[in-house]
Amino acid sequence: MVIMRKIFFHPFCWIMLALLFVQQILVASSTIWLVMTANAVYNNSGNYLPPLLLYLASLVLPYFPGGFALVYLEKWSQSSQLKSIETTQTELNHKPLLWIDLKEKEKKLPLFAKEGLQTISGFTSYFYDLAACSLNALLNVITLSWIVEPLLLLGYGASLVMAALLVRFQAPINQQISSQTEQSRIRLSSHLFRMWDNLVLGNSYNRGIWSTRLSERFSQAQHMNVKSVRFNQLVAIGIALLTMLPTFIILIWSLQSRTHGITTTIAIVVSLPRIFQILNSSHQVLSLISSWSTQKGKIEVLDSLFKFSSTENLLERIKFAQIQFEKHGTPHAIRSVDECLRLLNQPGRMTLRGPNGSGKSTLLLLLKNILGSRAYYLPAQHSLTFQNESKERSTGEQLFESLKEIAENNPSEVLLLDEWDANLDDKNKDKISLLIDNLSIQRGIVEIRHHSKNQHT
Repeated sequence: MVIMRKIFFHPFCWIMLALLFVQQILVASSTIWLVMTANAVYNNSGNYLPPLLLYLASLVLPYFPGGFALVYLEKWSQSSQLKSIETTQTELNHKPLLWIDLKEKEKKLPLFAKEGLQTISGFTSYFYDLAACSLNALLNVITLSWIVEPLLLLGYGASLVMAALLVRFQAPINQQISSQTEQSRIRLSSHLFRMWDNLVLGNSYNRGIWSTRLSERFSQAQHMNVKSVRFNQLVAIGIALLTMLPTFIILIWSLQSRTHGITTTIAIVVSLPRIFQILNSSHQVLSLISSWSTQKGKIEVLDSLFKFSSTENLLERIKFAQIQFEKHGTPHAIRSVDECLRLLNQPGRMTLRGPNGSGKSTLLLLLKNILGSRAYYLPAQHSLTFQNESKERSTGEQLFESLKEIAENNPSEVLLLDEWDANLDDKNKDKISLLIDNLSIQRGIVEIRHHSKNQHT
């Protein structure tokens, strides 16, 4: 799993774990000092002050490593989110053929933009809770078994075995439910991204379809979320019962058997609050472990961002016979991508015209895929980021400034312009066309024109 490896192989994670270990050692030691204090008071030995001070210190000192552990948790979480962004940049960079796959875009964009960082932040918090509760339960069980009743270790062991069997049994079901829940949330988020056009434009036909599908997806997401919570709560109740029962039996037997001296009896009574606290921690540990499959399922969904299912042969989309190719007004008969590439070996302006569906945009994307960084592709509709952006400019003015910025700052030998003249007035078309002519003196330019040949170009 790409994301999982990026998360765990980070030094902040290990520093956080080390600080948690120190914190929980201090917490576990408090039981030792409390029992020693109680015995000293009972025996009236007068030496109760040192263990009492150590007990009080063990209540205060854990806040220091615990506080730093939370700081490193946040550092780890933020660094892991940054790693996921960097990984996404690496994995998705220069896949122009994927850009035309609107289904992939609709599926993966909400996953990364909305769900991705939240999933990683949630996972790091979950792992922190799991580590803290596990260390708390383990170190306290060892301490109590050493100074109070060795059979407690056996009781906790039996509890863990029975609860672990329950966790193992429910894990495949839990993972399936969590994966379905995550997918339903992604489908809902993806549909919400289409809210603006369907509501703001006021087309009742589209609004009705959008609203119907919203209700369907929301109901599905609601159903899966409730189902996931209900299942996890039933598992948590089962774990609680299995965790507590063996320990209760051992404690009752130990107090009623009267085989222990008064010192051990005092230790058991004094330690009862800590024993029940450990039972609660053990319950939390097992509940968190049972949620591992849920967390793993979410990360696996996030990993699907880097898996692409499209196997379509895009060459089949291009109908060369329907596309007119002109270079500086001279027609050219082109029947393959290779012929188009050969024509780009020299600077000049190549214009493509043809009916919708003839594959003009697909051809530009194939050229971009082949040429790589040697080419710059500018779609008709896009969310590309430029330095020189202004909401005060018209579409034509912004396109002119963007082309100037590309020409001045991008060393690409070829510019691929997809219907740049769509929805522009004649003044802006002429201004931009003149700029393209000037750029074509030193670069190869392939443009798709929105208008037919007998209209204004």
